Amino acid sequence: MQQAQVLSDTYNKIMKQQSTAPFEKQIRVIVFGILFCFGCIGGMLWYLQLYQAALFTQVSQNNYMRKRTLSCRRGAITDRNGILIATDRPIIALYWQGCGCKKLSEQHQKLLAHIQAESNQKLPIARTITQAEQYQQKLLLVDNISFEALARIMEYNNADEHLIIETRPLRYYPHQETACHLIGCFRQTPQTTIPEALMGLEKILEEDLRGNPGLEEIIVDSRGRCITKNIRFQALNGTKITTTIDLLAQNIAEKLLAPFRAGTIIVMDPEQGDLLVLASHPSFDPNIFTSTISPETWNNYLATKPFINRAIASCYPPASLFKLITAAAALEEGIITPDTEWNCTGKIVCGDTEFHCNKRYGHGKLQIIDGIAHSCNIPFYEIGKTISIDLFADYARSFGFGKPTGILLPERTGLIPTSEWKKTTTGQRWQRGETMLVAIGQSYSLVTPLQTVCFIGALGSGRLVRPKILCNENTNITPLAISNETRNILLQGMQKGIEQGTSRLLKRLKNCTIYGKTGTAQVCSKKTSGENQEEEAYKNHGWFAGYIVPHNQKPFVLMVFLENIGTSSIAVQTAYKFLHHWLPKTM
Repeated sequence: MQQAQVLSDTYNKIMKQQSTAPFEKQIRVIVFGILFCFGCIGGMLWYLQLYQAALFTQVSQNNYMRKRTLSCRRGAITDRNGILIATDRPIIALYWQGCGCKKLSEQHQKLLAHIQAESNQKLPIARTITQAEQYQQKLLLVDNISFEALARIMEYNNADEHLIIETRPLRYYPHQETACHLIGCFRQTPQTTIPEALMGLEKILEEDLRGNPGLEEIIVDSRGRCITKNIRFQALNGTKITTTIDLLAQNIAEKLLAPFRAGTIIVMDPEQGDLLVLASHPSFDPNIFTSTISPETWNNYLATKPFINRAIASCYPPASLFKLITAAAALEEGIITPDTEWNCTGKIVCGDTEFHCNKRYGHGKLQIIDGIAHSCNIPFYEIGKTISIDLFADYARSFGFGKPTGILLPERTGLIPTSEWKKTTTGQRWQRGETMLVAIGQSYSLVTPLQTVCFIGALGSGRLVRPKILCNENTNITPLAISNETRNILLQGMQKGIEQGTSRLLKRLKNCTIYGKTGTAQVCSKKTSGENQEEEAYKNHGWFAGYIVPHNQKPFVLMVFLENIGTSSIAVQTAYKFLHHWLPKTM
């Protein structure tokens, strides 16, 4: 019996456990589920409060706060006398401020139609304005609206909460094309969210010119209306830049260049390096970049390639200007003396090739000073027979050719050939006949007009100076690597060229002493030029470079280069016109 009772109790206990086990398991699952949910909620709250706090703070602020950038004035650019070349002018813009309506009412549509009619400008499409209205956004309706049109609009809609009037500075070039290659241009339209400096000083001095915009916080109500304003920090205007340019002389130069296909006029102070004129033609109006440019206008610009600064970014054969280097090298190396004589009959023969003078029947007997004055080829051909191309290159580089002048603007360096250069480039040896062509400024030699200006300035002053375009730039001077005796002989030849030679038109100018040299640069062979003599592109380029010493005034260098004019005499005429108009205004 006792054993049976034990078995019975054991059975009952097991059955009781089996009956309560499912319930306890369910309780346990529910508890774990509740704990898991609370854990997830707690984790999410922890994530939102710690990691997403900044985001939700920003979203909350956006409901009642608007931030507006305060425009700063871009730094002005002036000439050496303080005359504005680039500045800012205020323009008026009309904005639509959305107030949260789901669609535009009939009154809204009438208002927009009135704005379009008065401003005579196309407004954003209706869908864009509706979206701005729904999401309480600010949308530009009319940019650069005239004061008269704005007055007519606000006369009937002054109390409308949707209209916001703002002014902003727009880059402005009051003299249009004047000095455009130096100043550059600045793109600033409603379609460009970030204004962009494209070229020239506008681009190079961007950090100094742009300034720092300010920031204003505006507290608004539920309908987007302003309650209070708070300026976080004021806008700081850009730095004013003063160039070395003389705007009067620059204007004279650009007017003289206008009739020609292309060219450049440069005036430089040879002692300090100040560039008084840096004119390149064809030119462009930088104001076109502050508004939308039509494809037709843009294509017309591209056809004439007006964005090339021909003073520093184009390379040309130096022509007879290089004869001054040839003479300097020959005198310094003792190959000739000032008394060495040649007999020019119009040509010489080297091997099987005839080399001709620029005067068909020759100049007769002459010395190096006469050769420079009349730009006779024969003395320089003879020097080219006896001097190496590498020695030529050394002298040319000492005068600043074949390397940067150091001007602030991007420039090309040109080409001064050497025997090694030809071997590397073409795989061929240098020939003596090629040296003879280099001696008169033809063959492979290429220079920029600005390099020529620095060279002529060095002959006059005895030192090579780095050209400057900003008044606060330091002067950088390199002593000239030739003797004063050689330099004086070259200057005598240049002065005789004014009195009797290729530049004698300039002797009409009074109250100044002029040392000048001309050059006619071939763009193709004489045969090709003759076959296409009516086509402008096949005509020779014309050079004139002069060192001018006005009486009781500082000396300056004048360089005139004209593309495809056929002869250097037109460059001399242009130089005469420039000096005739400008010199009286400097005295």
